[in-house]
Amino acid sequence: MDSFFDSLDRDPVSVEASPESLPLGEEVRFAQRREWPARVTHEQIAVGYQSPHEKKLSPLPPWQPEALLVALDVLEGTGLVGHRIMSLVRIVLHRPQNPANVGAAARVVANTGLQGLDLVDPCDYRTVEAWRMAWGAEDILEQTRVFVTLEEALADCVYVAALVGRRPRRVEPITARAMASEVSELASDARVALVFGCESKGLTEEELCLCQRRVRIPSHPRQPSLNLAQAVMVAAYEVLVARSGGAAPPPRAPHGDAHRALSKLKDAFLEIGFLPSQNPEARFVEWRELFGRAGLTPREVKLLLALGRRIANTGRAANRARSSNGP
Repeated sequence: MDSFFDSLDRDPVSVEASPESLPLGEEVRFAQRREWPARVTHEQIAVGYQSPHEKKLSPLPPWQPEALLVALDVLEGTGLVGHRIMSLVRIVLHRPQNPANVGAAARVVANTGLQGLDLVDPCDYRTVEAWRMAWGAEDILEQTRVFVTLEEALADCVYVAALVGRRPRRVEPITARAMASEVSELASDARVALVFGCESKGLTEEELCLCQRRVRIPSHPRQPSLNLAQAVMVAAYEVLVARSGGAAPPPRAPHGDAHRALSKLKDAFLEIGFLPSQNPEARFVEWRELFGRAGLTPREVKLLLALGRRIANTGRAANRARSSNGP
């Protein structure tokens, strides 16, 4: 049976296209405005992984900038499934040490349709090795953003997930699939960061405290350590295939605002003696996980700030009263 692309070669002008006419296992990108076009011409087809005969197809015409590119894939046994326009998801590599991993991560971003790649205090990644690993995703590598600190890279995000290699002692990490499900339920303009630590040490506890969720990819005990680029691919793949429905969720507060509110709450807990003065973050990390799982809205952040202020004021008043009464 001829494939959809064989039929394109027989008819250089146009071809009837519908979801039913696409072969299983193929992936097609097409220009769509409001609905599937009645006829799709060679000028409207762009295929990412083309065989030699498909390389004769022209790219999308530049005179249609308003056309919306929608990735569609045909999943065997399920028919055509259209990808929901996902949140603005970026991969963040913190202090990557190997240029090849940076290039491979850029290719993953292109493979899975994520928004882009961010680097924090990276190695010298602009090498031939990085460009080779980023084959087909050179534009992603060229547009990579570089930050000095992780906090700066996450400032405008409303959902931040850190990938961890070891199982934390206090906070139980979620799976990449559960994380992707949460991401798919966010508003389409929600900014999301998937954070990966350096190849040799991962992320420190202090860096993990900047993230709302901790994600662990299970592996076999024989070789539990994943290559950085492999971990990026697994997490990005889960985001790609995640689906969601129902009403639009409420907007989340920016990561910086939520982090400041939680810091105020921690200070308030210290004021009333709820947390130990020595290493309070070790106890407060579970509170961060609680609110990170909830996904704070801008109004909830204001409520949390007000709560922190009230607790701190009450604690200071109590301390002053004890001091005035003497021992």
